[in-house]
Amino acid sequence: MLIGVISQKSGFSRDTIRYYEKIGLLELHKKARRENNYKEYTPVILSRLRAIRELKMIGYTLQEIRQVIESYEIGNLDCMAGKEQVLEKIRLIDEQIQQIQTIKQQLSEAVAECPNHCKIIAILDQTITLEKGTYLSKCL
Repeated sequence: MLIGVISQKSGFSRDTIRYYEKIGLLELHKKARRENNYKEYTPVILSRLRAIRELKMIGYTLQEIRQVIESYEIGNLDCMAGKEQVLEKIRLIDEQIQQIQTIKQQLSEAVAECPNHCKIIAILDQTITLEKGTYLSKCL
């Protein structure tokens, strides 16, 4: 398969496929080139792209995907260790959710005070002096 075909079948853009090659997520054999120097992608590459897509959809980063695939390929992917990794990922996601909820609350409070008091302008008034020596005074 040429890159256009594998792009269509995998759902990844050509640029993304090339990027994955560049960072080593996809490895083509040196014999994977045709006489005209076009790359020939195998069904194995398509399967790997589909696995990458699925892992990305459940929140894995490219670095984590690389580690999982490498562990799998050398037969060193252990379900219990994988479970611990997933539980750690869940813990990190919970932290991110808490941080986002805090930011949302702060923004909601800032909006609730408008137009009488603009928190954004208050922050800027406290920290940034305009070149003319004046401060912002309108609600954003």
